[in-house]
Amino acid sequence: MKEIKYLVKRIDEEIHDSLEYAEKALDMKAHGNLHYKVFHRIAEDELHHATELHSIAVEEINLLKQYYTPTADMEEKWAESHTNYVAKTEWIKSILNM
Repeated sequence: MKEIKYLVKRIDEEIHDSLEYAEKALDMKAHGNLHYKVFHRIAEDELHHATELHSIAVEEINLLKQYYTPTADMEEKWAESHTNYVAKTEWIKSILNM
């Protein structure tokens, strides 16, 4: 369970960083700064990291469920984290597509 908690924290950090880079890239692009492409790529990289970590978390949770029944609180926290991940990922992708 410590592993899942760790992964959730890292996912949140990667999403946060990706959003910052995506917003910076959009701002730079809007002002004609050609270096926006670097920030755009970094945002994509951070988003990829979050996606990889999310996949690992899903695998770990499914493995854990074979041996342990998570509490309602644990299930709720994961559902909230997953929903947050999906929403923010979609938002970041929309920014990157501008």
